[in-house]
This record gives sequence, structure tokens and C-alpha cells, in this order.
Amino acid sequence: MMYKKIKMLGRKLRCEYNILRGFIYDYKIYSNASLKTHKKTMGFDESLGLIIRLYHSLEKGLANEKFKKESSLKNVSLLLTIFLKNNKIDYSDVHVQAAIKTVSLYFEKHPNKGTLEFEIQRRKFKQILEKVGDVSGYIGGVKQIPTKPKNQEIDYKEFVKTRVSVRSFSEKKIILEDILKVIDIARYCPSACNRQAVKLFYSLNSKENEHILKLQNGSRSFREAVPGLIVITSDLRYQEGSEERNLGFIEGGIWISSLVNSLHAYNIGSCVLNWCVNPETDKKLRDLINIPYNYQIISLLAIGYANNDQLVPFSVRKEAIDFIQNINLK
Repeated sequence: MMYKKIKMLGRKLRCEYNILRGFIYDYKIYSNASLKTHKKTMGFDESLGLIIRLYHSLEKGLANEKFKKESSLKNVSLLLTIFLKNNKIDYSDVHVQAAIKTVSLYFEKHPNKGTLEFEIQRRKFKQILEKVGDVSGYIGGVKQIPTKPKNQEIDYKEFVKTRVSVRSFSEKKIILEDILKVIDIARYCPSACNRQAVKLFYSLNSKENEHILKLQNGSRSFREAVPGLIVITSDLRYQEGSEERNLGFIEGGIWISSLVNSLHAYNIGSCVLNWCVNPETDKKLRDLINIPYNYQIISLLAIGYANNDQLVPFSVRKEAIDFIQNINLK
């Protein structure tokens, strides 16, 4: 009896230790890679996430019907400081151009002379314009809400209901163009401050995919015949402070949903494979396919054209009412 109690206690302590070890591993990666640790020595890659967050806050302000004069001036100041002090800025980057366009529209909203600080920032922006020249061809700022054409309406519920997890793929090969056209749709999913921190590592080699998937237990029954594999990651350099420590999982989850539906739209099957592993396995995958530690691994996605005659799990769903709980303020 005593032996059983000691054994149970040992299991509990081992479990708690492994949980703590996992948290420490995640902490070290996030602490070393997230934006707060790079603010004094930011290269272009480190500063891009901050640039996007700042100019997107201006976009939201410009879209506000109750726009206030000189609102978000601190964000304008920080954004212009990054441009003027960082000589590694890539002015051909689409987000840098969008930031410049947005700031240009911001100042156009203020044709009259403003406060002393506002005019200081206006002069700083003129220095940037002297460097980049004509910005009329840049896109960014605000636009009218799109109207969905009536003749293109689809039965979205039926479309979503026909998507299933596919674990048996045909011999038809996936090519890079297939992946790119899928991502071209998936990229329109929501993103925190439009930072789009997700990075997708991919492989179209079934032999290599089998080797990679040996690190993921959920693929055991079909890993030997996976035509395409995507590893979804999130760039921690785009995340700021302790408050955003879980943002990568949120962004990655949104992308997973968008990817599987986009794949389904092109009749490409997929199976989401969770990445719930210990630190050692996480390191093995990083070393195997060369994933830098500033990328947080979110999930794996097996993809390919489905065998049409396969059976799939019924996967009974809860009723809609079972997912909701009314909010009652105390």
C-alpha cells in the first residue's frame, strides 16, 4: 500500500517537473526572441513587427468616424524615429511603403498648423519624403469596405461541412504553385495589428516528410505517404512584452483554420497535426529542418490530394448551444 502511494507521488512529481521544465524552455525562447529584448539594437527584421503595429494603429484611427486631430501622435513619433535612426530600413518593403503612405494621409488630415510637437513630427516626415521621393503609388491607409458580389454567393455552411481531416493521399503531386495559390487566399485572415507574424516552412518530399513526422505521434498511421508538409510558426520578434507571450498561438491557430479552408477550396486535403511535445523533441525538429529559435512552432499540417474512396471518422460535433455561455457582470 505504501509502495503504491510512493509510486503515485513519484508520478505526480515527475509530471509537475516536466510541466515546469516546459515552461522554462518556452520562457527562455520568448525572452531571447521577443521585441522587448531587441529595442536598443533592432535590425530591419526586428523592427518590422513594430513598424506594422504602429502604422496599423494609425490606419484604424484614420478609419474612425470620430477621428481626433493629433491623435496617436506618439505612435507617429516612434515610427518616424525608427525610419530616421535605422539605416537598415528596406524602403522597397510593402509594409514600409504602407507605413509611409499612412503617415502621409495622417498629415493630410491636418492641413492647418498644429502644436509644436506635431510640427516637429511633420518636419521629420518631410525628411523621409526627401529620401523616398514620390509616394503616390504606395498603398496603405484606408479603403471602402468591400461589397461582396451577389452572383458569387456560396453556401458557406455546406462548404465548411464538407471539409474533413484527410489521412490517405493520392499519388498526385503537390507543387509549389499549389501552395502559393492557397496562401494567396489564406493570408487574408485576421492578424493582431496586421503584423502577419506567421512563417510557413514547407516540404514537398514524401520521404523527408516521413522522417520529419516521426517526431509527431499523431501521424503514425499515415506518415509514410504524405505528399506535402507545412510547419506553421510565428515570429516572436513581432511580439512585445509578457502580455503578448501567447499571441503566436492565437495567430497560428487563425492561420491553421484559414489554411485548411483555402486548401479545401482547391480540393486539396489536409490534416492538422498538433505540436504538443517536450523541449527535446522541439529542439530535434528545429535542428532537423533548420528553424531558428525566434520562430515559435505552432503546428504541423499534412497536405495532399485525397484518395476519393477512403473512409474518415464521423467526428460528431457538439450542438451550437453547447459552445456558448451568457456573460453576466457581477
